[in-house]
Amino acid sequence: MYASAFSTGNEVDVTALLEKYLNITITTDQIEPFIPGLVAKYGNNTPVAIANKFIDKASVCHFTTTGATTTINALFDFTIKGENAIHASISGS
Repeated sequence: MYASAFSTGNEVDVTALLEKYLNITITTDQIEPFIPGLVAKYGNNTPVAIANKFIDKASVCHFTTTGATTTINALFDFTIKGENAIHASISGS
């Protein structure tokens, strides 16, 4: 799954997946504990759009009898009120 997502270079609309399959809308209040200041700038319960793109190299997941490991190489964009509020990449374990 990760390899094919990486090789296409496409961006994934995480917001659409969460809303369609889990009936979840991410808001500023939910992200505030991890990134303080969002509620002050954008307001309470403001919807947050999240997009993801795999970067650098394919992410991998390994499962063994003793546990699981994953290495993620991804770029996340959080858009609030039409503004790209957060642009963050994660590389490695």
